[in-house]
Formats: sequence, C-alpha cells, structure tokens
Amino acid sequence: MNDTLWVYVGDVRAGRLQRIDTRFSFTYDAEDAPALSVRLPSRNEPYGDSDCRPFFSNLLPERDWRRSLCRTLGIAVDDDFSLLGAIGVDCAGAIAVTADPAWKPKKGRYVPTTESDLRKWVKNPASRPRLAVTPGLRLSLAGAQDKLLIHLDGGKPYLCESGAPSTVIVKPSIDDRRSGIELSALNELASMALARLSQLRVPRSFWFASAYAVERFDRAAGRDRIRRVHQEDFAQILGLSPSSKYDVTWKQCFDLLSTYTTTPASARVELLDRLLYNLVLGNNDAHAKNFAVLHGATGITELSPAYDLLCTQMYRALSPRLAMPIGSAVSLTDMKTSAWRAFAREVQIGFPLLRQRGVELSERVQDTVGDLSSVVVRDNPALSRDVYPARRRADFFARFSKVVRKNCRLLARSLA
Repeated sequence: MNDTLWVYVGDVRAGRLQRIDTRFSFTYDAEDAPALSVRLPSRNEPYGDSDCRPFFSNLLPERDWRRSLCRTLGIAVDDDFSLLGAIGVDCAGAIAVTADPAWKPKKGRYVPTTESDLRKWVKNPASRPRLAVTPGLRLSLAGAQDKLLIHLDGGKPYLCESGAPSTVIVKPSIDDRRSGIELSALNELASMALARLSQLRVPRSFWFASAYAVERFDRAAGRDRIRRVHQEDFAQILGLSPSSKYDVTWKQCFDLLSTYTTTPASARVELLDRLLYNLVLGNNDAHAKNFAVLHGATGITELSPAYDLLCTQMYRALSPRLAMPIGSAVSLTDMKTSAWRAFAREVQIGFPLLRQRGVELSERVQDTVGDLSSVVVRDNPALSRDVYPARRRADFFARFSKVVRKNCRLLARSLA
C-alpha cells in the first residue's frame, strides 16, 4: 500500500505525506520549502514515521468526537492517514492536507448559510447534512470536542468549501446530565471573558447560534482574502502524540519558549500568567495541546493568545488533579510557598516575580468576577433566549464565581 497526500503551508505546497504500509513518510518538495515545524526543518531527505507522525496526528480530532467522525466518514478509527485526507484541508495554523494533487488554496469558496441552520446543527448533530451533500460543513480541527468551522462576514455566516479558510470556531455545549456536565459553552464564554477582563491576551469570543464561538487567531485578513497563520501546539513542537499531551512538564513548556520564541523573556512571563490564571479559574485540564506558538509572516514567533479555557472544577465528574502538576503539587490545595520556590527554580523564573504576578492576577480576577454575569449577558443578548430561565444563568454564574473566588484565596495564601 502506497498512498500520497499533498501538504500545503499557507499558499505554498510544501511536500507530500506518504503512507507506506502503515508508516508515514514526509518529503519536502524542495530544500527551501516552507517548514511544517521547528522539529521538521526543510531538507532533501524524507522524514520517517517517528519524526513526522506526531505533527500530523496532532492535527486530528480525538476520543469520542474522532470516533463519531470516523463512523460518519466510513474510516477506521485508528486510520490517521485517511482521516487527514478526508478533513485535513482546513487544519489548525497554515497547514492544509489534501488527496487532490490539483488542489490550490485559491479554489476555496464561501457559501452562505443561516444562523438558524447552524443553531439546528448545534443542538442536534444528527440533523447535520452529510459532507458529500454539504461539503462546506467542516468538522476538522484537533481536540476531543465537537466543533463547526465557519466564516463570518458582517455577522453573516458562511460555510467553507474546497479549503476556504474558516475564521470562527463554533463549539456546542457538552450537556451530559448523568455526569453533571452542563452549560460548557457558557462556561467557556465566561472563562474567556474573565481572562480578557483580567488583562490576559485572548481572541474575541461571543455567543452565536446557541453555542460558544471564537475568532481564529491563526487567521488574518489579507488584501483580497483570508490568510492562514502558521501555528504549532506544544505537543507538536515536543514531538509527542496526542495521547501523550498529559505527559508534559511545565519546565518543558518554559524551555520551549526560551528556545523557539523571538522574545522569550516576555513569552515566559505571559505563560506564567496563563498558568496562574488556569489555577484561579479552576481549569485542571490545561495540557500541552492547550498552548501554541504562532509563526508570523515577518519571522516573529510568539506565544499564541490563550484558548480552551474552562472551569473544570464546576464538574465533579472531571478530574480534580492538574493536567500538568506544579512540582509535587497535583492541585492548588497542595501548593505551599516552598513548592512555589522550588517551581520557580525549576523553570528559572525569580520567585519575587512569580509572587508579584500571582498576587496581582488574583486581585484583578476577584475585582472583576463579581460583575462577570452582567458583562457577559450584556455583550451576548442571545444568551437570554438560549440559556433560560434567568435563574439557570444566575445559578451558573454563582457557582462559577464561588469556585474562582475560593481559588484566588488559595493562590494568595500559597504565595504568602
């Protein structure tokens, strides 16, 4: 068996991905082709399976969402290659993967749809048309959660056909009452809003079609069309499979920024703020795929804006342990000043700076979380229609605020 997929970085075809029996091989078209990854610089010799597979597998959906997609597409659940060929034309960053040797980035087009149809598809995935009937209904992107990829122009939604780059990710709510998980879309909207109010760098997020929607930071408006911006998540840079995303340490993350970003000092401080914010937010699922670097057109490589923020502590069914422990501490309640000092030495950040950033962030979050409900509802009036009655929204924000305030107190105490 010898199959070929063509791989683009932005508008340029970079090379070909081949499956030889069950193994991957990637070969650049030329020695000066645009690089897929800092781990895969352009060269004449092909990259073997162990080198290139982690990069490509991290572009794909995971777990239940992957199984659902594979059933729909008639693909074996462990067949990375065929899944890339089916949905890889609009991946994270500037990567596009296609089985069509004649495909060109400019072939893509935007097809008008309606928020009403999107709302219907969000609420009932079974109602979504087959990809063969509606090819613009893109369902790709890495991660374990259901997502729809669309383009918004003047508030009007468009489906993205033939590889037209999407600009907005729409994430339906995970509502699993048996596990106590509900209103995850509102949770993510609130988490991102609180981050923005607390002076973290986040993309614009909003409520759309009964779901959480966020503008893609790996897209930029060009003169005549949307331009893809290349990114790599930390698992890709570290050469790890998606299943190993929880095996990464914070030291590896800080070292990664020291090695690959243009201004490592500021990137490391920003990552520290993200770590601290995830602690006070109660996001125990901050793993290696929730952090990325962006490779700008001018050659600047920087930490991406924050994404995939969620207060997981609101849901008892989810793990109370941190995805990436801080030293020996697996939760914020384990943290003591001595542990923070050890952590600061490990990642080579001064403890006075760490303490200052932690105390200041905790104060900002506590100052803003009380008004969060009114701000989110004011900025997203459709919430009143989609998440009702008002008592349900009020109860959510009360529980959210309670978790966050408790964590702010724990963080401040641990740094005292």
